[in-house]
Amino acid sequence: ITPYELAGQDLTPTIIAGYDFSDVSVTKRYIRVLGTFLADMTLTPDPLVTGSSVWRVTSSITVQSGVTLTVEDGAIMKFDLNTTLIVNGGLTIGDGIAGGTKAILTSIRDDSVGGDTNADDATNATTLPTINDWQRIEARVNATISIDNAIIRYMDYGIYQNNTNATAFSVSNTEITDFSRTGLRLFPNGTATYTLTNNFIRRGNVSCCSGAFGGLHLQTQTGDAVTLNIDGLVISDISGFSNDKRGMYLDINDTATLTGTINNVTVSNITSSTAIQLDARTAGAVNPTFSNITVNNAIGLYGLYLLGDNTATHTPTLTGININAGIYNLLLNGVGGTYSNMNLAGATSASIHFAA
Repeated sequence: ITPYELAGQDLTPTIIAGYDFSDVSVTKRYIRVLGTFLADMTLTPDPLVTGSSVWRVTSSITVQSGVTLTVEDGAIMKFDLNTTLIVNGGLTIGDGIAGGTKAILTSIRDDSVGGDTNADDATNATTLPTINDWQRIEARVNATISIDNAIIRYMDYGIYQNNTNATAFSVSNTEITDFSRTGLRLFPNGTATYTLTNNFIRRGNVSCCSGAFGGLHLQTQTGDAVTLNIDGLVISDISGFSNDKRGMYLDINDTATLTGTINNVTVSNITSSTAIQLDARTAGAVNPTFSNITVNNAIGLYGLYLLGDNTATHTPTLTGININAGIYNLLLNGVGGTYSNMNLAGATSASIHFAA
């Protein structure tokens, strides 16, 4: 293939590597994107107007501070093996309107969208896409993340934030699938608000290694003040049983605090230790509201596990809880709170286990 190329700061069609869009001798499968973006850039659907062309990430991309990368609805980004999308500035995917054609971020081996981009023979099983093909979307210090109406698949982490603080962070109407570590990994540093609406996290095989926690992992540290607002989340088909694998793991440490509303969440088909765990062994206040939570078909120890340090600052509110899974449906250890409208069934040992 002789591709077009759009590298980093070279942002206009006039400097695409030596080719003209009208050159019929060139096989127009993709435009290559790589390097550090020094000015705002927008990736549109089918950039070569062939009906199936894509954006190919051949080496890791860095979105510089003060710069925004926009990926429009319907655009396809295919990532070569072991590449990463690093965001120091802004990342906007989608237009905030549900129901349109989703933007897709996927493996270069994924021939189900945009065709056989790298001409590696779609019938060869060794070239089929799989978990851990590419790395992740990585949000760094002061990044602004706004993702709507997207599909992100075949990577190690879907979206990864590691000991940094995003200026804003929202994900909606998005599918994060086929991952090897964690679908959505949030590790703030300071005050953070996360808004997650109508998302799916599924098909994770997280038995690979340390740092593989499952569907959603929020981890805090001393002084963090986190607001987590979820309205509509399905976590399903997560495998890799061990004590540190969970469907949803909210790990609130040291003096950190957690508030917010976690609503309309379903966790199912989880082969791990716990479907949902709130670990609130912190001196800070932990009082989120859980409502309309469903856990079923989970093979593990606990459907819902709430762990605190026996202080009055840990007072979650739970209402509309439906759990049909686990050795124990609900384990309460060192937490208070308010509990109502609960339907607990299917436990192999006890519906509720109180521990000190």
